[in-house]
Amino acid sequence: MSIKSKDLPFDQRACFIAGPDKSGTTLMCALLDGHPSLAVFPEETNYMRTVLPRLGKKPKKFQFEYLTQEAPSRLLFAPSPHTDKRYTDFPRQEYLESFAEAMGETRNRDRDLLVLMIETLLRIQKRPIKEIDRWVEKTPDNAYCFKRIKKHFPQAKIILMIRDPRGKFAAHLDLMRKSGENFAAFNNIRNWLQTAALMRANTMNPENVHVVRFEELLTNPEPVLHKICAFLEIPYHPVVLTPTKAGESWAGNSATLNKFKFINSEPTDRWKKMLTPAEIAWVELHCRRDMQQLGYVPLTQGGFNLGWFIRFPEERWSAYFKARWYSLRELLTGRYSRSAENHPK
Repeated sequence: MSIKSKDLPFDQRACFIAGPDKSGTTLMCALLDGHPSLAVFPEETNYMRTVLPRLGKKPKKFQFEYLTQEAPSRLLFAPSPHTDKRYTDFPRQEYLESFAEAMGETRNRDRDLLVLMIETLLRIQKRPIKEIDRWVEKTPDNAYCFKRIKKHFPQAKIILMIRDPRGKFAAHLDLMRKSGENFAAFNNIRNWLQTAALMRANTMNPENVHVVRFEELLTNPEPVLHKICAFLEIPYHPVVLTPTKAGESWAGNSATLNKFKFINSEPTDRWKKMLTPAEIAWVELHCRRDMQQLGYVPLTQGGFNLGWFIRFPEERWSAYFKARWYSLRELLTGRYSRSAENHPK
């Protein structure tokens, strides 16, 4: 039986946002950012996926260096060309020094650095800890870490995002076209399959895991956010309809570079205009079963055909052969659609 958030020690008031990338995890984080009952860390930390398994047994200084110098959370500690003019008024040096001081205090010796980092952020922002019902961290790869989350934060709440795999595929494809990077046609299929497998698992507890469909969030945001607030045991506040990061207005990270001030429903069906029949067939070949179970209607008849061999224009030959190998292995063994936590990304 779960304990009410307000009755938990601060260290256990965790909420993790998880899900395949390009499925609205960043948007969800930005929508919750302004809620007065939440302490939302505005950048990814890779804490559950990288820090604990790789650095958990090493001295805390190694975790500290990773969080402040390597992980996306570094943007709050030092200027970077990747900040895109965000956090311009944020006291980075003060935050870095305060975080280091908190880590060095004897009373914090056995506490998770993720908690200390968020607690220190609250002090920098002059927000009383007693007013915080939940603290929130978003890293898409949290979807691979449910068992680890349960071990370290037994009372954690998890918001799991899911998106039509065709929309996710289109977002990746468009991003690769704009960046000129090599397109990996199976990568985004793989982590969608793993998340769908996680949703099918019997271990999903509605008291601790709340699934949000990306399309419903965009087209009918207020009821969706009402449910999320109820799940987190906090009162609904209209501020959650306006996305922010660390209190600053957030214009989105859309693959099409569209900027917005409020929730925009346009990305919901964008894939219908962007994808070719061959691209739609490629996605549905791998995702058909889970698409149907999740309410996403396939447009093709399915089945393996000669279209599988066609190389997408954005694929280099090395990526083409790798994608077809992973695809064939999935079609023959169902390797990635079995469990999100039994296989590496």
